[in-house]
Amino acid sequence: MNQISVILIVFLLLFFGTICFGLYVWWKKSIFTREKFTFTALTAFSIFLIFVLTSIYAQQPPWLAVIGLIKQWQGLPFDPPQALTTEQNILSLILVGAFFYLIIYLHRHWDGAKSKNQYNQEQNQQSLGLIGESWLFLRSVCNPDLLAIYKPDARFSHSALEIANDNLVWHEQAKSLLELSSKSYEFQDGQWHDQQQCWLGRHKHNNNTVLLFCLQKQPEKQQQQRLISYGKKQWKNQDSGDLEIIIALKDGEVDEISQFDLDRYSIRLVSESRLLDNLVDFNDYFREVRKRVEQDKLAESELTLADMYTVSNFMLEKGDEPDANLEAFVNRWLVESSLRQLALLGEYGQGKSTASLMLSYSLICRYQQGDHTARIPILLELRGKSPRTLDANELLAIWAQRYAIDARALLKLMQAGRLLTIFEGFDEVDLSGDSDARIDHFKVLWRLCYPKAKILITGRPNYFLDDTELKCALGINDHSFDRPYCQAVYLLPFGKEEIAHSLRKLDTSTRDDILSLAESNPRFHDIVSRPSMLYVVSVLWQKGELEQYRERINSAIVMDLFIHHNYQRQSAKGKKPNFMPLNSHERAFFMEGIAAYMLVKGLPNQISTQQLDEVMRLLIAAIPDSVSQQADAVGGETRKLLRERFELHLPNKLTEAVDYIKTDVRTCGLLVPDISRSNSFKFGHKSFMEFLAGKVFAQWCLHNELEKTEREIANALVNKLTLTMRDVTGQPEVLDFAAQWIAEKSKNHNEAARLLFELILKAHSPLRIIQGKLLRVAVRCLPYLPTSKFTLIFARFWSRILSEEAFLSAGSIYKSSLLLIYIIIVITFAAYNTNLLIHNPHITTASNIALTIGVVAGVLLSIPILIYVEVANLFLGLYGDHDNLSWLRLQKWLTTCQTANLDHSALVNLIGEKALCLLESEQQKRISHKL
Repeated sequence: MNQISVILIVFLLLFFGTICFGLYVWWKKSIFTREKFTFTALTAFSIFLIFVLTSIYAQQPPWLAVIGLIKQWQGLPFDPPQALTTEQNILSLILVGAFFYLIIYLHRHWDGAKSKNQYNQEQNQQSLGLIGESWLFLRSVCNPDLLAIYKPDARFSHSALEIANDNLVWHEQAKSLLELSSKSYEFQDGQWHDQQQCWLGRHKHNNNTVLLFCLQKQPEKQQQQRLISYGKKQWKNQDSGDLEIIIALKDGEVDEISQFDLDRYSIRLVSESRLLDNLVDFNDYFREVRKRVEQDKLAESELTLADMYTVSNFMLEKGDEPDANLEAFVNRWLVESSLRQLALLGEYGQGKSTASLMLSYSLICRYQQGDHTARIPILLELRGKSPRTLDANELLAIWAQRYAIDARALLKLMQAGRLLTIFEGFDEVDLSGDSDARIDHFKVLWRLCYPKAKILITGRPNYFLDDTELKCALGINDHSFDRPYCQAVYLLPFGKEEIAHSLRKLDTSTRDDILSLAESNPRFHDIVSRPSMLYVVSVLWQKGELEQYRERINSAIVMDLFIHHNYQRQSAKGKKPNFMPLNSHERAFFMEGIAAYMLVKGLPNQISTQQLDEVMRLLIAAIPDSVSQQADAVGGETRKLLRERFELHLPNKLTEAVDYIKTDVRTCGLLVPDISRSNSFKFGHKSFMEFLAGKVFAQWCLHNELEKTEREIANALVNKLTLTMRDVTGQPEVLDFAAQWIAEKSKNHNEAARLLFELILKAHSPLRIIQGKLLRVAVRCLPYLPTSKFTLIFARFWSRILSEEAFLSAGSIYKSSLLLIYIIIVITFAAYNTNLLIHNPHITTASNIALTIGVVAGVLLSIPILIYVEVANLFLGLYGDHDNLSWLRLQKWLTTCQTANLDHSALVNLIGEKALCLLESEQQKRISHKL
């Protein structure tokens, strides 16, 4: 054995050992940081590079060098090295490059333990790179604190809810309240007279000298006389008008003027309570809230919110017995002196926004009727705002400026316990990319949690990653006497009584028909049990547009019919030629495009005028000519092409056209002004946006089944706005609407079943597609698996070791690296054998054939391993852990297909007869268990 062989053996053993250690670090990545992995991987690469270069120097490609070393170690005959070909040199370098790319990929997609150094880099948008992190790891040998593990769970062990500080001493509070209640008074900070407990100031308009005495309780007559005497002394030293004396009392309910005839002076006695009473004029705000409830008509109806509103049932803990009256519960909470706050949680359409508005309306009515014990509700909508970029006072100021209210005065009322602050729609805040951002939002909101404050915060619970994050952000803890905490209140779907009460203003026939179908059709009951959807159903039912869908009705159908009716109503206003810039089909195109744009851009249900202008320009450039030509002569709408109508071929006409079209979309579409933010718009309900965006993607999925015009529309919107499955699957409600639309509109049931399977599985990447195919094979194998206790234990053991999250998820590092390694190996040996046959087609050694067979067998062997893992996961979902992700997705797929009445044969073709029977039987068991 020569020296080069010894060197190759040494580096081969070092590489093998380093790779094993690197795999161990990756396997235990929950306890090792990225820096340690980077150092190990870079070391392995360096050794591998030296090995490859040495083998090239020895005139052997790396794979032959390994074979030669094995043969020499076993004492087998080995052919002497020959001159390397150009292809072998290139392939060797490609192998090195591929290994380096693998390291970079694993580094960028590290999802293991995170060091404090890595966390700080991410916050500052910095990166040390491979060499920098390796050097940092070496330094950490002497200083372990450099790479201490950052534990995000530690953040969640402490609530974001902390008590705010409002400990102003009384004389500071009194001065501040008087200055806020009247802009005429001015006191300098240096003019406090400590011995007499008074401020020396002036009246801005008449230049009078003003003395503000700050006392705890009302003084006796003699004490008042002494105060006047002290005031007269101070007045003589001032070059000003008359003397005004004000006594501010911490206690009591007084606001009066005491006259002293002898000295011709008067004293105004005013308590903190009376100063607070006159601090803010809420009349404009009160009028707006009452108008929204009492006067504004609901879309497509002559009814108001007051005519339809029904109080929802709720529960405080999941699984608790429901409580019947939310308003009564909130009113009891408002009068208690605890540090408890409330979080009103519910899924889409369950009435969170309406409940917040109606609660505000109820309190305002009580206050205006003379009940000044009622707190004044401040309904602050979070839509489109980014609390973490604002100060808590700035958040109040944004709301207050609309009503010309001083935010400082508002803060005083909050600190005094005069307000109920309602933060509505936390799931629609802007800039909420990760857990840190979401937690930071709530830290700012909770800075307004003063000892006497009452805060109600509403939103969808699926805004949070998990229950741990939810509890941390909302401050949900056990009852405490010495620190603030929050209690979750979960809104429940409507039952029969609530549905009937909500429909009280409709005719008896319509109400009875809806109730009857809700009792006999569980899917229809699920729809009308959401207050927002119940109203839409009531409108459509009166117009007779739901009758044909009785047996296969779903939320997507209801939403589409309602929106289509809205377009028709707007078109009816435009019977005159050229009354409106757009016909109903063009308007529908722009509304769908705006919804898809908002989804792609990650916007909440809010779009600014600048963003609206941007998307309008994109859609004008993308609109197919066939959209305009869909209008018919019966409707009286124009069929002239949009491009010709607005002369879009002329450069100077585009801006004018955008303004005209944007005005039509704002006034005649589904957009309404967003009063929570100036120069912004929103869909009348967030569900409109979610449905339209899901519909666009569903239409694109079904483009082969669509008519030419519909196909052109779907392709134009998806391609122009770059809408992808990843965008859709990132929003559960959008995903549900898309799945329902595909299930309803697809004519090819086999294709519909496949599309629904991929969509519900979120197959938005090649790896997800592979996982879907593996899952289809696995579910076919499931019925043949023995159901013994031993099998269950064995499956649970392997599913934990090779869990879905670590082995089969779309972002799995291990699966990606494994796939890449297989590709590299196959390409390498295929190229080698091809090269060998080209140079000497008659020579193919048995060892090379055996090695190639071994590689192919390894690749093929990985497939049943992956399938087995999926089978194990499904087995646990079936017989043990019903929260298993793959199992839940299969059940959701089955339910969606059944709702759409897809052919039984289409489902059988996808997963097999026995597997389908197994799923259906388990579904029936689950339904029976619920009943």
